[in-house]
Amino acid sequence: MVLVGTGIFPDTYKTILLNLRNRPQNKPYHIITHTEIQRKQVERIFGIFNTTDYPVTYITKHEKDRILSIDKKEWKTKHGFTGTDILIGTFGAWNESKNRIWLLKALEILPDNYKLIFFGGVHPLSIQKFKVNDNTKLIIDFFEERLQRNANRIRCFGVITDDSLFNEAMSCVDFCVAPYYENGQSASGTTSVALELGSKLITTYTNTFVAHRKYWPDSFEMFDIGNHIELRDKILHFPIEKAANAKKNMNNYTPETLAAFYVKLANYLSGSGYKNNVGQIDTASPTIAFSHTNQQTIIHISKFKNSAKKVYKKLKSLI
Repeated sequence: MVLVGTGIFPDTYKTILLNLRNRPQNKPYHIITHTEIQRKQVERIFGIFNTTDYPVTYITKHEKDRILSIDKKEWKTKHGFTGTDILIGTFGAWNESKNRIWLLKALEILPDNYKLIFFGGVHPLSIQKFKVNDNTKLIIDFFEERLQRNANRIRCFGVITDDSLFNEAMSCVDFCVAPYYENGQSASGTTSVALELGSKLITTYTNTFVAHRKYWPDSFEMFDIGNHIELRDKILHFPIEKAANAKKNMNNYTPETLAAFYVKLANYLSGSGYKNNVGQIDTASPTIAFSHTNQQTIIHISKFKNSAKKVYKKLKSLI
């Protein structure tokens, strides 16, 4: 049984948490999860209480200032769209957990000036010899059967290797849509970027995106998995107040605030009063464990007086 997360190393993850629970008081640690749900799982299932939940974050203030200074109409023209086009963007690798068919079905019943853009393509790990990716085939078959008359309403940018273009698109399209199945993931890079840029975001109703509401309250819309009619309506009637809240809350979590939190945590870990598993953030040395569903990472800061000081200085430089 996978107790926390559904990553590619669930047994390793479980073993790490079990070992941490029994870690002696003179070897303190702190666990950071990406959702409140996951944090509560760590507390209730593993009996580990020195935990904090903090969402993933990507867009620095410098990058955000650059992106938000871009004229959206000029960006649309540059990429072959008109000023009257309303752009719906979907982002990230094509895989089974992201069902773009719901977007294509919604496009069929939206006005003609609404256009759908795919930013992303097949994940490198999904490439197989002499075979078309199943997700690609599903989308192309649907397009050929139902949407050929709307060919000019769909664009595929393919795999985006330029992060700046990816981020610009997130900000300059009119809507970002995350049509995901529930798959047990604990974080989403694409939706975090959209929220950090104050974009109009519409997601499916999954545990991950429900968890987002704690960090970016009342800042995005949701639709039931598979309901393309509801998706159409959320696009046509995106609440003005949620669009305003998206802008208001876009600086709630940033790389700069995360760096400041790490510095604070490092100070706690260097203190003498910290004790494991008592629900405090006060610490005294070497281990910080970061949990992520798909990329479990453990950072060991051994001998705090030496290597951790270097980490501390690096974090301070980011603030």
